[in-house]
Amino acid sequence: MRWIPPDFSDLGALATALAAACPAAAPVGELRLLGEGYFSVALASDAGYVFRLGTSPDVVARHRKEWTALPWLATRELPAAIPAPSCLLDPGGPFPFGGIGYPMLAGRELLPSVLARSNRRALSRQLAAFNVAMHRLPVDEGRAVGLPDGRAVDRWWLEAYRHSSIDALRGVLCAVEHARLIRWWDAMLADRRISNYEPVVVHGDIGDENILVDDTSHLVGILDFEHAAVGDPIHDFRQLQYLDETFMEDVINDYVDLGGRLDDGFRYRIDRERQFGAFGDIWRAWGRGERGPIDRALARLRLLGVL
Repeated sequence: MRWIPPDFSDLGALATALAAACPAAAPVGELRLLGEGYFSVALASDAGYVFRLGTSPDVVARHRKEWTALPWLATRELPAAIPAPSCLLDPGGPFPFGGIGYPMLAGRELLPSVLARSNRRALSRQLAAFNVAMHRLPVDEGRAVGLPDGRAVDRWWLEAYRHSSIDALRGVLCAVEHARLIRWWDAMLADRRISNYEPVVVHGDIGDENILVDDTSHLVGILDFEHAAVGDPIHDFRQLQYLDETFMEDVINDYVDLGGRLDDGFRYRIDRERQFGAFGDIWRAWGRGERGPIDRALARLRLLGVL
């Protein structure tokens, strides 16, 4: 699927539209950009609200999922604060791909520079405790509030990344490398080991920008549940590799120490995820008609042995 990201540069007009669409957040006042991910931009208002506005069409369903799943999660005893959404923005008009808004949580993002000054051991254990609490939630209740089947979601991403990368890299790679890429994808799609796990309730995207810590580097909040699912537990560890590989290993070890269970294929799936994750930039760049991120992703694919 190809799409054109919305233009959210006029923050004044956007504030007016948000105040009308989300009365709980009014008056919105001035907006400031918090960051941009693959699927949304995050904006903060003077009134202390955060708005995540979709920049790709597939995010609409995920915002709706958060709208139903977050109130359920709020009733569970999770060891960190989570968003409490107060408005769901329908797609159309000033919000072509919709959005979601909630009061801002306290804390700051766990960027690499923040982690470097933190008590890493204590923080690792706190993140592990959050994962243990999530993974012990009843999967039938998760499904009842709209959490999707993680195997189906993973398969969708495999197919999307395969299609986009083969198309985007045709003419960029030589014929030998392009054929090697196709063979790699054929093997990945046929590999049953990547779906051989006991499903649990997962956040799905625990990484630096979604982890909030206070000034003492204590875990205080977890953001962005749009990828939550009943799926593979590796999805609550894999993003930590981009923050710090050693820190990811610490969280995994603490998870086991706190009673979390790793199945026999856990390590294999983590290693495959390292390769698979490199295609995210290609998928996004292909969808937006960009070239720069594709060139950077190619270097990573070669380093990981895909090409």
